[in-house]
Amino acid sequence: MQSHSPPSLAIVSPCLDEENLIKVNTRKLIELLEKLSKKQLIDLSKSSIYIVDDGSKDGSWNELKKMNSTYPQVKCIKLSRNFGHQNALLAGIISSSEEIVVSVDFDLQDDLEAIEKMIVKYNTGFEIVYGVKANRSVDGFLKQIFARFFYALL
Repeated sequence: MQSHSPPSLAIVSPCLDEENLIKVNTRKLIELLEKLSKKQLIDLSKSSIYIVDDGSKDGSWNELKKMNSTYPQVKCIKLSRNFGHQNALLAGIISSSEEIVVSVDFDLQDDLEAIEKMIVKYNTGFEIVYGVKANRSVDGFLKQIFARFFYALL
């Protein structure tokens, strides 16, 4: 729960062969941190973006190193091979020390505006806040079925 100062935020984002998106999407995440900081929802000086390279075969790692040298908030983790999305996500979460941890897929198809709403909920006393994708029209048939099953169980 929040004390008197804004909490720190870790955005954890696994990536695999995203060389062409690294620069653009990292900048979008930086802009999000800056926006949240201007609204005094987070402490920018203590917040980070953890991008986990899950064994990319392209030039993703070189691009990530450039982002790390340009933006001090960007922390890069390179896995020795592809361990899968969930394990890459776990590596980022374990590496973080911020008060709030939010995960997003590196393609940024998730609604980044939802992060602000989640932080507001956190700041009002919720310890766990999660989002549910409202529109799955772009998901394949099987993914839609599994998502319905998962949320029915939840």
